[in-house]
Amino acid sequence: MVILKSFYELLKDKDIPTEDAAEIRREVLREQERKLTKEGWRLSIGEGGIVSPDGSTVLYLTRSPYHGQLFQLSREGEQEFEHIKDEFIRSGDFIEV
Repeated sequence: MVILKSFYELLKDKDIPTEDAAEIRREVLREQERKLTKEGWRLSIGEGGIVSPDGSTVLYLTRSPYHGQLFQLSREGEQEFEHIKDEFIRSGDFIEV
């Protein structure tokens, strides 16, 4: 699984009060959405996430239980997905768990 590092860390943080945790996680996802939108990614309500410019990859924002996870979206886009996944992991924003 490839997941947004800051989101994953929030899931593991037991010191955050339960009533605040969901809103904090939503804000982390919104921040990543804003960042990727500036890079040409587009919001897809049907997918429940944000889709890469080449259509190969989706970052799920609202699809439970996949919040914050990166997935290959198209069968034909395997190489593109692998490239994006590797780039995101190298950036430090995402981790593989």
